[in-house]
Amino acid sequence: MKLDSQKTLENGEIISGRAKQFEVPLEVQRDIGQLMTTISELERKNLDLSLQLKQQSELNSSVTSEKSQTELRIEKEHKRIVENELMELKRMMLQSDNQKLISMATKVELLNNQLQLVNDRCSNLHRRIVKEGGSETAYM
Repeated sequence: MKLDSQKTLENGEIISGRAKQFEVPLEVQRDIGQLMTTISELERKNLDLSLQLKQQSELNSSVTSEKSQTELRIEKEHKRIVENELMELKRMMLQSDNQKLISMATKVELLNNQLQLVNDRCSNLHRRIVKEGGSETAYM
């Protein structure tokens, strides 16, 4: 009597002995590809910003002005934001498939909530403008 060593569950999970394998759907593979592209772009932007900061610091070393210091601060803040986003994406890449899906779903939910807030603000602003301007409101 010979038993099949692999069992397939409803969700596509294959149990082979003790190890579990997941069939990765095409959508998840596309998302992973997009994440890899985004990570590459962020690394490139980070490098560009680092070079810009280095060039600015070399140019501004002789003449330090308030404007250049402000620009430098802004560029450093942008660099920090890009680095944080890059680290988050790298962390997501190291997670298991289930953790990635949960993390991406959480991010999507967060972005949807932010979009809803922005849409609400736009609607309220539009209503206020129409209410205050009446028929004289010109649309751009």
